[in-house]
Amino acid sequence: MRNKKRLFVLLGSFCLIFVLVAITFMVACPGGKPESPESVELKCFVYTKGGLGERITGPWIDEVFERTEGRLKISPMYEAVTFADMYDSIIAGTADMGYMWVPGINPGRFSTMETFTVVDYSMTCARPAKVAWELYKEFPEVREQFADTKVLAITNVVPYPPGLPIATVSKPIYKLEDLKGLKFMATGEVGAKRAEAFGASAVQLTPPEFYEACQRGIVDGLMDFDLQMLVSYKLGEVIHHVTIKGGRFHPWWFVMNWDSWNSLPSDLQETLEELSGDYYVDRWDDYMNETTPGLISTATEYGIDVIELPKEELERWDVISKPVQDQFVADLEAKGLPGKNILERISQLSEEYNK
Repeated sequence: MRNKKRLFVLLGSFCLIFVLVAITFMVACPGGKPESPESVELKCFVYTKGGLGERITGPWIDEVFERTEGRLKISPMYEAVTFADMYDSIIAGTADMGYMWVPGINPGRFSTMETFTVVDYSMTCARPAKVAWELYKEFPEVREQFADTKVLAITNVVPYPPGLPIATVSKPIYKLEDLKGLKFMATGEVGAKRAEAFGASAVQLTPPEFYEACQRGIVDGLMDFDLQMLVSYKLGEVIHHVTIKGGRFHPWWFVMNWDSWNSLPSDLQETLEELSGDYYVDRWDDYMNETTPGLISTATEYGIDVIELPKEELERWDVISKPVQDQFVADLEAKGLPGKNILERISQLSEEYNK
């Protein structure tokens, strides 16, 4: 009898130790795999070599490598899939992560974030990426549209100044009437509708097609032009006039495949979390604010005529494009999405981050 008691006590002690060890392990490793000294390599889609995204994310990738002491290496996959297929290819696991802008790439898929493309031309914003990230965190309807990936960050390009100006090959744009009859590359449905409201026509092209389209006269210019492309796509060789305006944010996503995320050891997940989100978004805004002033100098170095529209002229543009804005918001509301609240919040946050 006494031996049996000892046996039960011994078995009970082993069970208790096992449970305590298991609990300790679960607390130490709440998500992902347990910590492991093994190195991991992830593949990241890069839409084009030397583009804006790579100039920001490239140093970030190096920092990830250093912070993990070489255990997490992120390797670029240049132009591996079309722009339109990139998000679905990340879901499918063709790459582990990637980044791309929203407007015109997958129309309607990220409709809440497309609200950034219908803001007033007179709006200004000093921390546009911060505004986009705050919007993502505040609205569950925005997060739901990205639920099939692990979101590392949502960022943005500043609308003004200098924002995304109009770039033309031959005709300078000084006022609204100068747009009439011209043909522009305009991003997405909203960009096309705005161009048409101004009396112009629109075509949809991808950045690698811009140079030839301008050179051959397929288009007269670009309605929402990223000045970074003067160098990265050599458009400084074919553009002769740039008109500074506001009126269009250009949000981006930076996401990761869920299986790739869940397969990472917990300590590497923790490091990625620390270097993503607010940290990455602040890097984006800092980069844009540091480099944007020099873009005007780059334009003048190419001999490009730089025109800045006065506030009174931009207000005229707001009046003409208001029906496009109203219709976009109404379409979101009809789908049960808070279009009006999102547009108002963009305005509030932009004003807040201008201080």
